[in-house]
Amino acid sequence: MLMIYPDTSYTKFDEVISKTSEKFIDIYQQAELAESHNCYELAGMGYRAALEVLIKDYALNVLHDNKQYIEQLNLNNAIEHYFKGKDHEINNITANIVRINGNNFVHWDKPEDFNSKKALDTLKEYFNIFLEVITAKIKTKNIINKYDKNSHTL
Repeated sequence: MLMIYPDTSYTKFDEVISKTSEKFIDIYQQAELAESHNCYELAGMGYRAALEVLIKDYALNVLHDNKQYIEQLNLNNAIEHYFKGKDHEINNITANIVRINGNNFVHWDKPEDFNSKKALDTLKEYFNIFLEVITAKIKTKNIINKYDKNSHTL
């Protein structure tokens, strides 16, 4: 049975990510399922889509930006808008690496030396870094929102 239905263990996400974007987790886990079936092309597209959903849900649910504005942004523009400047350099770089690698899965004319498994491994390596940093940013923002400046308590 495992040959027909391989065991897939999904990534467990921090609660702040769950509260920020359930849709992200759903898409990410679908990409994991595709990857577990060696469908690297679909997995790459899925991880790229998951990144876009997470960034836009972060903009909506954490930064409280305007939904109509967020909807009009493509992934590249969203990365550049929400992760610009020195304070966001890691998010900008890692998100762009995921975007560029993810785009290679989406486009018909892939680079000649494109290796889908290797590209997927690189994409996931940088996505994991992005997730660690964005999780920390959300937690920090939550602390700042709860911090009482007058009494110096949470």
